[in-house]
Amino acid sequence: MFLDGVRRLAATNPSQYPFSLEIIYPHDNTVTPEQEKAVLECLGSLAGRKPPFTTTVTFSDGSAARLTARPGSCRAFGTRLVGFNEPERFSVQGFLNKVREKAERAVKQMAGQSCAKVLVLNINTPWAELALKHLEAAEQVIDKSSNGTLRSYFLHYYELVNLHKRDSE
Repeated sequence: MFLDGVRRLAATNPSQYPFSLEIIYPHDNTVTPEQEKAVLECLGSLAGRKPPFTTTVTFSDGSAARLTARPGSCRAFGTRLVGFNEPERFSVQGFLNKVREKAERAVKQMAGQSCAKVLVLNINTPWAELALKHLEAAEQVIDKSSNGTLRSYFLHYYELVNLHKRDSE
């Protein structure tokens, strides 16, 4: 969300955003719609500011993202903090939010195309295994997000995962 927002800003009004942004968020989860609104408000508030500066966006769940601006062209890169004493936890909702974002982006990219609409997601997780029920839930998110127009496939570390639905096809 942050990276897409920065790209839009750079394309529409680069003179108002004369900096690059480092975005640090503690988890690799796509933002919720409520958090998306906070992100867009934060990015909008950066217009015309002169780097270097740092600002923080705090979300209603208590998590926060830190943005550090440096002189340069308007671009962004994201990192996440995972400390030795704070192992990363798998968030099903965060995973499904990320899947929803990817599906919505794919639908927009394929709009008006008369080809087969296939979305392949390669999932590399720090949690060695990903439960089949999470992929089945992800498939439902893709079906809902695309109104059934996208056929989804999942790879886990580049290996195809066969879901039950496809066993009969």
